[in-house]
Amino acid sequence: MVLVAGPTGCGKTSTLYAALNSVKSETKNIITVEDPIEYLISGVTQMQINPVKDVTFANTLRSVLRQDPNVILVGEIRDKETAEIAFRASLTGHLVFSTVHTNNSVSSVTRLLDIGLEPYLISSSLVLITAQRLIRLICPHCKEKYTPDKKLMDKFKIYIDKFGVKEFYRGRGCEQCGFSGFSGRSAIFELLKMSEKIKGLISAKASEESIFKEALKSGLRPLAESGIEKVAKGITALEEIAKVVEVVEEREVAGIRREVRKTPKILAADDEEDILKVLEKRLSSAGYEVIKARDGKEAVEYAVKERPDLIVMDVLMPNMDGFAATKLLRSKLETATIPILMLTAKKDKKSEIKGLDYGADDYMTKPFDKDKLLARIKMLLKRAVEKR
Repeated sequence: MVLVAGPTGCGKTSTLYAALNSVKSETKNIITVEDPIEYLISGVTQMQINPVKDVTFANTLRSVLRQDPNVILVGEIRDKETAEIAFRASLTGHLVFSTVHTNNSVSSVTRLLDIGLEPYLISSSLVLITAQRLIRLICPHCKEKYTPDKKLMDKFKIYIDKFGVKEFYRGRGCEQCGFSGFSGRSAIFELLKMSEKIKGLISAKASEESIFKEALKSGLRPLAESGIEKVAKGITALEEIAKVVEVVEEREVAGIRREVRKTPKILAADDEEDILKVLEKRLSSAGYEVIKARDGKEAVEYAVKERPDLIVMDVLMPNMDGFAATKLLRSKLETATIPILMLTAKKDKKSEIKGLDYGADDYMTKPFDKDKLLARIKMLLKRAVEKR
């Protein structure tokens, strides 16, 4: 079994389709179970999931296994039943491809254990887990040297030093690239190959950190390292890698720095300084890192740059109001999935419906209760993690 891990929109399906194209032949029976079928592949039997008619991943997989397939693609492992059927199929000699929504390759193992899959099934079936992200490439027409922010360079220092990166490049912005500074996309990968020691750790239900340590010894290259290699080649910017690898901190693990997720970061957008101070105080006391924006335009800029875990958005703000800012954030790939809690003094039902229609995940009116606000933030953050 081969798993591809990553969030929505990182190119997992394209990678799997490329894999199918590389193994297909007239002598192989290849069947896919997808939701939805994104594009057709000649020589491959593709099946569309339809829960309304009880055509689920699990039910369809049972039928597919009776068709004597050589290769099976399962669009996504969402539950224990689907996972068990797919993994048992791989034990009987089928090559199985699938995806899982996790942040990196090692956490995919933890995810499979969390949904109830037996450790022996995972260790005996998995051949490879690859985590991936898409990055934008610097426009060749306006490429220029520059010096990145020191704080950003310090965060990736171990990888920058490893590749000996001395010069950094970015796109200045021109007509050719629509003044974005980027043209085209590529991918960065993190490959976790199943060695005997890693299989043993999985069977023993070892911690994610223990598996990560052993994976590093076996040659695992973290996503950040793969990204900095592309920075070293001058084909992408350091800021682009920081966006897709997420906001991370570094700590020593067996002599090698490992990336771990920081304290949840919340962007608070409000044009009233008093409200911002209150929000900052209450959120900070609850253990969150807070970024402040004073209008809608600034909120969008910070959201794209900082990639917060959640946004608390006021409605009535200068330059760009909360409705317009929310709508714009939902239209951008980088910020489309960030939970947004709309906070406003407007108590009419019409405004609340409008906010939800524009993409807000929740809506609260001022003055707000501290405990209710924190409870809703906690709920939204939990939902966001579950979706991944």
